[in-house]
Amino acid sequence: MSTSKREPLRARLSRLWNRHFLAFLFFLVVSAAFWLFTVLNETIEHEFEVPLQVTGVPKSVIISTDLPESLRITLRDKASTLLNYQYRGLRPVQIEFSSGENSDGHAVVSSAELAKRVRAALPSGTAAVSIRPETVEYFYFQGKPKRVPVRLDQTLRTESTSYLSEIRILPDSVWVYAETAQLDTITAARIAPLNTGVIMDSLVCMAPLQPIRGAKFEPREVLLKLQADRLTEKSVQIPVRQVNFPAGKHLRTFPRQVTVTFRTGAKIYRNLTAEKFVITVSYEELMAAPDNKIKLKLKSLPHGAGHIRIVPDEVEFIIEDVSEE
Repeated sequence: MSTSKREPLRARLSRLWNRHFLAFLFFLVVSAAFWLFTVLNETIEHEFEVPLQVTGVPKSVIISTDLPESLRITLRDKASTLLNYQYRGLRPVQIEFSSGENSDGHAVVSSAELAKRVRAALPSGTAAVSIRPETVEYFYFQGKPKRVPVRLDQTLRTESTSYLSEIRILPDSVWVYAETAQLDTITAARIAPLNTGVIMDSLVCMAPLQPIRGAKFEPREVLLKLQADRLTEKSVQIPVRQVNFPAGKHLRTFPRQVTVTFRTGAKIYRNLTAEKFVITVSYEELMAAPDNKIKLKLKSLPHGAGHIRIVPDEVEFIIEDVSEE
């Protein structure tokens, strides 16, 4: 009998506890929401780092001073608005080159002009309390242009069984602007060191050019296309040909053909036929030989063939007299 009375009591206490807990949780959420609403609507100040850009710079103008990449701006607005700026970021502050240009190559953007540009970048309702630095100052000069080739000096890595079959740079030449004395010393634009790792197959990327102090490249980066190919070995039979022989003279070598073995990529393996390789000896070379042996060299080598071996690389020869018929 006592057990049957205790069970309803426990159920009633459990329901009462649940009701009190839910009521407590409800008022806690309402209080937190009210507190958060109050805090987010308060007007506060917070410092932001905003990117700085100089626009409208003529191609022939070279800014020789390192400009600050950003401004530190203290903004005043509602906490919710500043929190949104911190999450989404702010638009860059843009300074027109002509707004600070002076004839002596020294430009100063005043604090008033800088504040004006900052207000233009900020949404309405947000006030800029302070700006650091207060002014922007830089030096510049008019450079003369010259077209120079683009070079890739870095040694790029591939797998041990592969090689770089193609390296394309687009464009392969760029404009460089500098003073006349410095311009004469610049012969090429070099691609900045790349972190490509081991190139497995192909790679296409935008590659920045290595900067030179006092000079400016246009464009500042190029499109780099790299193609790796698997190495394989091939051998072809090549005849030894005579050149510059007088009439009535004919060359005979022993052997008449030699084997040329080379490494190439699997993708161009079929294209590298015997006709792409040329071995010739001239009459003058044979006349200058101390004996009846001549060292062979390739006169024509197709693109994509490397590690060339000629077997045998030296042949015996005789020069025969033949009739004009």
